Amino acid sequence: MKTSHVWLTAYALGLAGMLVQCQESSEPSPPSANQASEPDLGSREEAATTETADPTPPPPQAPNKPATTTPKKAPEDKGPRPVVPPQSVIDADPVAALISTVKSAPTFLFVVEADGTEAVAAALKEAEVPFENLPKRKNIAYRFQKVIPHLRKHDSLWMVYSTSDQRTLDELRNHPMNDHRTDLRHRFGDLLLVKVANEIPEGSRIPRKIGLEKLDSKPGSTTNLQFTKDGETLFIASRRGLIHFVSMKDDASGLVLKLPSFRRDGEGVNVGGESGLVGMTLHPQFETNPKLYTYYNWMTSDRTRTGVISEWTVEISEAPKSYVAGNERKLLVLEQEDDTHNAGQLVFGPSDGYLYIGVGDGLIGGYAKPAPPRELRAPPHLLRGKVLRIDVDSRVEGKEYGIPDDNPFVNHEEIPPETWAWGFRNPWRMAFTPDGRLIAGDIGEDTNEEITFVRKGKHHGWPYIEGANERLPYPYEPSTLEPTLLAYGRELGMSVIAGFVYTSEEISWLTGKYVFADYLTGRLWAIDLPAPGEERSLAESDLQDLGRWPILFTTFAQDPQGNLYVSDPTGTLYRLREPIEGEEETIGATETMDVALMRAMFEAEQEVDERPELQDAEITLGKMLYEDPRLSSNGQVSCATCHPLNGYGQDGRRVSVNAAGNAGTRNTPTTFNAHRQFKQFWDCRAATVEELVSKTLLDEHGLESADQVAQILTGVPEYQQAFAKAYPNSDSPVTADNTSRAIGAFVRQLTTRSRWDDFLDGDNNALTTEEKRGLSLFISTGCVSCHRYRTVGGSAAHKLGLMAAWQGEDEGMAAVSGQASQKYYFKVSPLLNVGQTAPYFHDGSEDSLAESIRFMARTQLAAELTEDQVQSMVTFLEALTGEPPAILD
Repeated sequence: MKTSHVWLTAYALGLAGMLVQCQESSEPSPPSANQASEPDLGSREEAATTETADPTPPPPQAPNKPATTTPKKAPEDKGPRPVVPPQSVIDADPVAALISTVKSAPTFLFVVEADGTEAVAAALKEAEVPFENLPKRKNIAYRFQKVIPHLRKHDSLWMVYSTSDQRTLDELRNHPMNDHRTDLRHRFGDLLLVKVANEIPEGSRIPRKIGLEKLDSKPGSTTNLQFTKDGETLFIASRRGLIHFVSMKDDASGLVLKLPSFRRDGEGVNVGGESGLVGMTLHPQFETNPKLYTYYNWMTSDRTRTGVISEWTVEISEAPKSYVAGNERKLLVLEQEDDTHNAGQLVFGPSDGYLYIGVGDGLIGGYAKPAPPRELRAPPHLLRGKVLRIDVDSRVEGKEYGIPDDNPFVNHEEIPPETWAWGFRNPWRMAFTPDGRLIAGDIGEDTNEEITFVRKGKHHGWPYIEGANERLPYPYEPSTLEPTLLAYGRELGMSVIAGFVYTSEEISWLTGKYVFADYLTGRLWAIDLPAPGEERSLAESDLQDLGRWPILFTTFAQDPQGNLYVSDPTGTLYRLREPIEGEEETIGATETMDVALMRAMFEAEQEVDERPELQDAEITLGKMLYEDPRLSSNGQVSCATCHPLNGYGQDGRRVSVNAAGNAGTRNTPTTFNAHRQFKQFWDCRAATVEELVSKTLLDEHGLESADQVAQILTGVPEYQQAFAKAYPNSDSPVTADNTSRAIGAFVRQLTTRSRWDDFLDGDNNALTTEEKRGLSLFISTGCVSCHRYRTVGGSAAHKLGLMAAWQGEDEGMAAVSGQASQKYYFKVSPLLNVGQTAPYFHDGSEDSLAESIRFMARTQLAAELTEDQVQSMVTFLEALTGEPPAILD
C-alpha cells in the first residue's frame, strides 16, 4: 500500500454527527446557590480554580458499580496564555456594539440561541455578518458537534450567548471545549462574546508519545477496517455503502461491494444521522470460505427503517487481483425507528467462531424517566441495546442462522436467545483481546464514556447506570450487573472509540497495552488491562495519554503483526508508529489517486425515472414544441429562449426572465442532461422533466391553464397531424399532458458525452495527467460527498452554508415545503458542461468557475484551497464539457 499525502479535508465535518451521541433534551438544572454569575471559560488553569471554589457533590453510586472517576488532575503546564478579563462595554445599543466588535476582528461566528438572542440574529443578518445559529431546541452535545470541528480546521471562532442561559453556561464550563483557549471575552449588556482559539492546530509541536503515519485514502466515511489473516489485503468499509480492498504489498485495489443509496421513491442504504454501512468483517476461514459480512441500515420509500446483517459470497481472482461480493444472504433484519444509536460492530469469536453483533438502543424512549406511551429504551424483548451472538455456519428452523446452545438466554421467557449480553447504549466498536476477552466502547449520554468487558449474560448498566452515575434504580438482581472497566467524563471527551491490544514490538513500550480513542476530542489513550479474572475497575488516573490530534477518529484495525491503524470520516488511514522528533503533518493532495478508485467513485449512473417507450414521432414533436414561442402569454418566449440548444441549454443570464419581462430570482439551469437528475428545479419541486415542463408553461411562460395550452396548439394545423402521429391511440391527442410528454421526450435526448465518459468507461488515457490531478483534488477535498455519479451532481439536495454561514432571501426548498429544516437547501447542480454554463449557483452570483470552487470549498467544506489547487480543479471540470447531443446534428 503506497504512502501518499492525500488529505480528504472536510467531508468528515459535514458528517461529524455520525458517532457523537445525539442526546435528548432535558430540563436545565437550576443554578447552585454559590455559582458565579459570570462564566469561567478561560484556560484550564482558570477552570480548575473555579472548581475548587465551587465544588460539585459526587454522583450517587449505583449498586455493584464501583466509582470510576477521580478528581481532575492538575493541568499540564503549557506556558502562558493570553487571557483578557471580561470587558464591560457601555453602549446604548449592546447588539450594535457586539456587531462592531465582530466586524473589526472577523472570524467564524456561532450564536447560541436563547431568550434574548433573536435580536442578535436579526441584526447580524441585516448587517450581513455571516453566522450560524446553534438551536436552543437542541442539547449542548449536539450543538458542539458543530463547534469542535470548526476549531479543528481554523485557528479560532467567536461565540455569542446570553448570560441568562444558565444551562449553556454550566455546560460550557465542563465541556471538552475548555481544552481550547479563550483569548477574549466581551460583555454587551446580557450578551457575552467569547473568542475561542484552537490549541491543537494541524502540524502543532505539542508532544505526542506516538506518531501517526498517513497512508492511502479511500473516499467516504470509514466505518470498518479488516485485514486478511496473511496481512496482505485490507478491506475498507465506507458509511455510504462501499467496500474497497487495498493490497498492502503492491498497487492492487478495487471495489468489492457497492450498496444502492436510498432514493425518495425507492429504497436503499440510509445514511442519515448515524446510519449507513456501519459494520463489516470477514469469515474466520476467509481463505477457504470466502464470505464477507455486513451490517447496514436500510430505508424504504415509506421511511421504514431496518438494520440488516448479511452474508456475501466473495469471488476472488488473481490476474488482475480482485474481490467481488455478491449473492447476498440476509441473516438478520432488525427493527429500527430512528437513525441513531445503531452501533454496528461485527466480530467473530477467536475460539468459538461465532459472530458477535453490537446493537445500540435505537434512541427510542425516554432516557431518564420513561413516561407512557414511550417505552424504556431497549426493553428486554427487543434486539436493541445488546451484543448478539449467532452461528453463521448453521441454521435453526425459521432463521437464517444458528443459535449456540451456550447462549445465556436460550429458552428465556422474555430475552431473545440471540442475546449474549445486554444493557448497552451504543457499543460502536468492540474487539477481542489476545486472551479472548471481548471489550466494547459504549458511547455515553451526557456524563460518561465507557470501556467495558462484554460478559456473558450480564447487564451492562444502560439506561439505569452510565459509568458511575445512577440514572434509575436498577430493577434486576445486583449480581447480574457488570461493573464498568473504565469511564471518563466530559472534561476528557465525548464518543469513545474502542480499539485493540497493541501486540507489535515496533513500539516496545506500548506492547500489551489496550489502545483506544475519543472521536470528538481527537485523543488517543492506552491502559493496562487487569488480568483475566481480576475484578477491578480503572480510574481516569489510569489513562496513559498518547497524544491529541485534529482528527476525528472513527475506527481501528489491527494487522497480523499486531500493528494498529486508525481512520477518520474522510477515509484517511493512519498507522501508529514511534514519533519522529520535530515531525509535522503535511497537508495537501500532492499525488493522484489510483485511477480505478477514482473511476469507481463516479462510474455508476444514478437511477432516475426513465421512459423507454419514447417514439421518434413524439421526439420530433417535442423538438417543434421546445422551439415554438407561441407557447407563452406574449407569443415570444419558447423553451429555447431560456435554454438555447446552441448554448448548452442555458441562456447565460444571471437570473431568468419570464414572458412578462420580469426578472426572477434564480439562474436558469441547463436542459442538457436534465433528465439524468433525481429532481428538477433548484428547489426540487418537480420529479421529472415532464413535470418541469408543465410547471414552466404556467409559471414562467405565463399561460393561464392546461386548457389554454391545448387551445393554442389546436389552432395550429401542423400540430394536429404531429400530435396524431405521436399519440395514435388517443382520441384527443392535442392536450397539455401530451405537450409536456413530447417536450420531455425531446429533452431526454439532450445527453452529452465527453472524454469524462471515456475515462469512466475504462480509457485511462482519456484524461490528461493534470485533469486526473484535478479529479484527485476534487475527491480529496470532499467535493465528491455531494457531487456524485457520472453526472457529478444532480443526485441530492444539500444545505448551502454547511460549514460557513450563508444567508439569502431565497430559502430554497423551505419556500416550497414550508419546513424550516429545509431552509437554504438547494439541488446539487450536476457539473457536466459546467465550463460552458456560467454564471453559477441558484442566484447566478458568480461568473468565474475558479471563484465558484473557492466559495464552495469555504462554505461547504471549511477548506481553503491554494491557487494551484483551484486551477487544477478548473482543469478537471472543463474536461466535463461534452459534444452537443446527437439529435442536434
